[in-house]
Amino acid sequence: MVSNEKKILAFLLENVTIEEIEKKYKQNYITKEKIDLFRGFTLKLGDYIFDTYLGIEYIKTKEDIEGHLKWCISTTLNDFNKMGFSFKMTTELYDYFYSHFEDSIYKPIDNFVYTKKTNATYLNKIFKYDNFTDKKRLDLDTLIEYYQILNNSFNKEKNVVVENKPKRSLQSINK
Repeated sequence: MVSNEKKILAFLLENVTIEEIEKKYKQNYITKEKIDLFRGFTLKLGDYIFDTYLGIEYIKTKEDIEGHLKWCISTTLNDFNKMGFSFKMTTELYDYFYSHFEDSIYKPIDNFVYTKKTNATYLNKIFKYDNFTDKKRLDLDTLIEYYQILNNSFNKEKNVVVENKPKRSLQSINK
């Protein structure tokens, strides 16, 4: 008999059909342009976190971690604001990234080494809009979660983003 945990894991690691992906995109109002924008945002945030993290010797306390993460998020928000994409700091945004980076960089579990390259590879996989051949259910669920959180912090009143086209190219962001 297969345990419930194994069934759940098998379900999450199943490939999703093109029809399921398209249905989820439609249900959640997901557009390629916003996925590209949000991927750029998360990659830039990861760059700041990895490039400015001095190590556990210097960033020891919860206050140190919170201060570093808040600075990285605020700097990323400011960068995007300068390019004409207005995001606002929300508790949901902060908590989501705190949870993600706490276990991967600030307090790694089981000596797992999570690097800037590992982070970029993971995010590029999650945020690949047209990955219809090997997108796992877990990847799709994670994409939707990221998308909803970032979309909620995207200041719609200040952005005149046409759903089909962002204001500027994101190539300069992702270098």
